[in-house]
Amino acid sequence: MALTVLGVLVGGLAFRISLPVESWFWYDEIYGATFASGTLYEALLGPLRFDLHPPLYYLQLWLWARVDAGDTWLRLNSAAWGLAAAVMAWQVARQCLGEREAWIALFLMLVVPAAVVTAQDLRMYPMLMALALMSSWGALLWFSPRPAARTGAWMLALAGVAAAYSHATGVLIPVAAAVFSLLLWRQTTAHRVTMRGWILVQGLVAVAVLPAVLNSMIRSVGHMTLPDGAVVVGTLTRLLLDQAAMQHPALLVLGVLLLAGSILGAWWSSLRWMFVAYVLFPILLLLAVSYFVRPVWHLRALYPLTPFLVLGGAVALARLGDVLARMTRLRGAASAPALLMTMLLVVLAVWNASLVEKSHRYPAAVEFVQSHLAPGDIVWAPDFVSAWAVKRYWIGPRWGSITRIQGEPTSEQWRRIYDRLGDPWLERIGLAAEGRSIAAGESRIYTGPGVDETMLGRSSIWVVGNQAAPAGEALQGEGYVLLREEDFRGVGVAEFAFIGPPDPKD
Repeated sequence: MALTVLGVLVGGLAFRISLPVESWFWYDEIYGATFASGTLYEALLGPLRFDLHPPLYYLQLWLWARVDAGDTWLRLNSAAWGLAAAVMAWQVARQCLGEREAWIALFLMLVVPAAVVTAQDLRMYPMLMALALMSSWGALLWFSPRPAARTGAWMLALAGVAAAYSHATGVLIPVAAAVFSLLLWRQTTAHRVTMRGWILVQGLVAVAVLPAVLNSMIRSVGHMTLPDGAVVVGTLTRLLLDQAAMQHPALLVLGVLLLAGSILGAWWSSLRWMFVAYVLFPILLLLAVSYFVRPVWHLRALYPLTPFLVLGGAVALARLGDVLARMTRLRGAASAPALLMTMLLVVLAVWNASLVEKSHRYPAAVEFVQSHLAPGDIVWAPDFVSAWAVKRYWIGPRWGSITRIQGEPTSEQWRRIYDRLGDPWLERIGLAAEGRSIAAGESRIYTGPGVDETMLGRSSIWVVGNQAAPAGEALQGEGYVLLREEDFRGVGVAEFAFIGPPDPKD
């Protein structure tokens, strides 16, 4: 069995690697690529200083990058977590359903478009899928005879804490695990587990994740929405079919039918309470918070639901196969629905991969600047993510320190923190900048807002970033004019040429 599972996983990995995917890192991926390429301390400090999300995902990515910090190897981290999620889905299905449903779930997790596309992105969503499944498996073991119950307690605690410290909305996973445990408690005789032990474990998890919850509460995210019915339906269908669901009304209908099949499959099986805890409860919670507190609805916050939709779908396909076998009395008819669905999802995953057009073509932007750069010119990336990307694709993954080379904080919150800490404490904790520029061949790459004296007097200054031309407006008051402007899928490149000091009369 182990060899069979391994063979299936190798096939799934080969399928995912063979898909047409644009290979550079876009804006969100640059965070992980940068934190993983520095020191261990920077992998811990960097997310706290520059990112919305807690640092645990970046810490494990840092360990992964000890082998290599290149784009290809780093992206395989997501692929590995995707395979781990598939194995977890197989194991959970074996634990509470049966062998046939487990194999169906394994195959579906390897080809369902949402799981495929997240496993090709340098983000934490495959890891969250695996952790969500691990916590559900731990809850199942918790209500098993000892020593399995003790193992389940450790799995519940570790998965919940790890999820909360890997993503701003990762706290949904330990909360869902607590709900699932309570629902299981109602179905279990009292002698199999004690309420005192359950309260102890949940209390320890709650205390451990409290700092992560507070961190998420004080951070703001611009891409969250207040959803209406159409947005909710579109988001849920994308949890299975990703962008392909939005390309044609027929595919949207297919996505809705797959969702309905998953719900019915889960409700008619022993997955019922797991589905309530890990799918329905997070959806209702995010809707309630969005409407009564602040908008928090987003596709990425719901990606950990995908494996549980797959488990429900596996049950539905197995039951449909049984009905078909009874009706036709044909050998192999019981496997036909699962086989056809797997083939359909393979086709949709391939198509979906061709639809995913990455934004922020940093390598092309860097290549353009390098080909037009004259001796003495400098490059200025005002926002820190663009600066990291330019340095990565100009100098290499291990270009230098994100804290020693940085500009002034752009947010009022961090400017106040820097002012309160003062230079001595900034130096002690590693946040003191030695400068804002780094050598890149015969040129220099500057980061951070504002124009200083060391930048001026050059024949040309190349501004690179999300809003390159507006960011360079400060140069126009220093005797520069916008000479040319290019766009590389959201990465602007603007050349400002020096025409002389401004006329004091103007």
